[in-house]
Amino acid sequence: MVKGDNKYIYLRYVWREGKRKRKKYLGNVENPKARERVEMVRDAIALGKFPHEVVELISG
Repeated sequence: MVKGDNKYIYLRYVWREGKRKRKKYLGNVENPKARERVEMVRDAIALGKFPHEVVELISG
C-alpha cells in the first residue's frame, strides 16, 4: 500500500463469506510478532480450521 511518499507493507489474513471478502490485519512485515501470527494461521489452515476459528486465534 502506498500513501504519499511512504510505502506500508503489511500482512493480513483474507477469507470469503459468500461473495464478500473479509480481512484481518496481522501486522507489519518487519514485525516478529506478525511473522509468528502468519505461522499460526498457516498451521491452522493446514489443520483444516474454519475461518472464524482462525480469526479467534489471531485475536487471541
